[in-house]
Amino acid sequence: MWRSEDAGRTWLPADDFLANLAICSMAISPVRDADGQSAIFAGTGEGFSNVDAIQGAGIFWSTDGVRWSQLPSANTPDFRAVNRLAMSSDGTALLAATPTGLLRTESPAFSAWSKTLNIAVADVKCHPSNPLLATAGGLSNGAAYVSSDGGKSWNEANHSGTWGSRVELAYALADPTIVYASVDINGGSIWRSTDGGKNYRPMKTQTAAKAQISYLGDQGWYANAIWAGDPSDANAVLVGGLDLWRSLDGGNTLEQISVWYEPASVHADHHCIVSRAGAGAALTVYFGNDGGLFATADYKTVGGGADLSQGWERLDNGYGVTQFYGAACRSRDGTLIAGAQDNGTLRYTSGGGAAGWTTMFGGDGGACAYDAKNDIFYGEYVYGQITRSTDGGQSAEYICGQYFDSATQRWRWRPPPYLIPDAAGSRQALFIAPFAVDPLVPDRLLVGGLSVWRTNDARTQNDDHALTGPKWLSIKDSIRDYVSALGICPDKSDVVWVGHASGAIFETSNGTAQRPGWRQVGGGTGQNLSIPRYCSCLLVRPHGLQIFVTFAAYAAGSAGSNVWKTEDSGSSWVDIGGALPDAPVHKIAVHPQHAEFLYVGTEIGLFASDDAGGHWSPTNEGPTNCPVYDLIWDGTKLIAVTHGRGTFAINIA
Repeated sequence: MWRSEDAGRTWLPADDFLANLAICSMAISPVRDADGQSAIFAGTGEGFSNVDAIQGAGIFWSTDGVRWSQLPSANTPDFRAVNRLAMSSDGTALLAATPTGLLRTESPAFSAWSKTLNIAVADVKCHPSNPLLATAGGLSNGAAYVSSDGGKSWNEANHSGTWGSRVELAYALADPTIVYASVDINGGSIWRSTDGGKNYRPMKTQTAAKAQISYLGDQGWYANAIWAGDPSDANAVLVGGLDLWRSLDGGNTLEQISVWYEPASVHADHHCIVSRAGAGAALTVYFGNDGGLFATADYKTVGGGADLSQGWERLDNGYGVTQFYGAACRSRDGTLIAGAQDNGTLRYTSGGGAAGWTTMFGGDGGACAYDAKNDIFYGEYVYGQITRSTDGGQSAEYICGQYFDSATQRWRWRPPPYLIPDAAGSRQALFIAPFAVDPLVPDRLLVGGLSVWRTNDARTQNDDHALTGPKWLSIKDSIRDYVSALGICPDKSDVVWVGHASGAIFETSNGTAQRPGWRQVGGGTGQNLSIPRYCSCLLVRPHGLQIFVTFAAYAAGSAGSNVWKTEDSGSSWVDIGGALPDAPVHKIAVHPQHAEFLYVGTEIGLFASDDAGGHWSPTNEGPTNCPVYDLIWDGTKLIAVTHGRGTFAINIA
């Protein structure tokens, strides 16, 4: 949670705790207390099934937007993800849309809840003036619902044809008998009700040239927003998915007003659209998306010019919420690259400072690595699509076999062996797939998909005419389970460890061979490491005897903690994470000068041990209590790579 007191131009954390939680919904009570303040409610947790979704901690409330308290009644499993909150117009009832159902409270101090709709719910809206009326949209069943008793009971709305997936809704502020629905079918379809949400009919959802519009693309389950908040025009509708579109005739004809790939326009993947209240503010609209917060002073004219950039203002100055997955550092000058969710692989230099990051490669960013011998940065787009930068992170190119065919103006793939098949077409890899550079022979890279792929010539130049480049070879057969972690011994290239999303772990002692032999560790072999959880990190220490394994799951119990260690190459294991909170562990790091100093990045922050895992810091002593996905060293400087608050560094000499 962050707050701004100058219309979004600068930002400060609203609360030390809430600044580090994923917040998907807010509601403000229309009732003011004796001091003239209204209660503000914030729902935490992401419930839309994105791969990096962060679990929440229920609902929080505040009367000043600065000091927040957890609502005790909503600290239950039903509220681990709160997709939307809505408050009745008289302030008596609070509704919460969650993946477990629609929950309602009107008890004093909102101390008791009842589940009034037992399906996964994406959206809920209360009528702007009648406290008895409300609408709700399904998360995955393609249904809309209407209530006439303030959300105590619900009836499914009527419509022609079949809806599917997620439904988002909006009352027309100028005439609330009109309700609009953005339905995730056919790439995005606008429907309109003129009886308060009981019956819907399809709008044309097309351009002025009568071309059908796909404003949601294939990800309406994730990015889907609709607005009809002009108090003087019930036919004005804005929708957002990949980009933003405007209709002034109730959803029949739409005009595109943003384009995600133009730097001066608006970022992609839209999640919320809201407008200012009060006289003279009707035209000012705010847009929240994967790139931050954007605004326009006139939604009816914004989006002009060849790049659809006219009239937009970016409002993320000081808004420190970047969701990084991984990073790599060049120690000689501190240059850092980091892969960010939907914001590319970014580059930091000491000269540019904390606000001067530049883009090495666009789209999503993933894992990162650095070859110090040859001064090469490696990054990842998604699904193991590896990129290479030979200019210090200023720019990058694919080395996974993908190339741009200028003749057809399309992205294509080179023929084998010049591509990673798991990264191509069928995308047989995790969205953020692991890869590793061999510390001894940095021309050797390993990439995990369903198989493990290796190149021994990572520096080979791409030839888009001969369609050649680095060669890739499968060195581990698929077990029909994605590779989630890779570890290479820093002084024995043949020693390689592989972890899978199911928790299966394999190791080899001849990893540089044409066909390495693999041994499963644990998994019924009589050894005491068989953890059916997502394997998030494998840290292989010099000589290949000591290995650390971490798992990312909320899974306390008989199977042990999420951090394990072996001192004999996996013959026996010790559980060293028992003192840590029951939360996913994403990464483990060892101090470069003190082998007994361990650090783990978890879903709730950074923890440390000064006795090789015998004991851990009893409280989170890191820079932030949000997820820490990666930990890397720049000499004795530890860099914490967070998924929600950017990066932090501390010198631990």
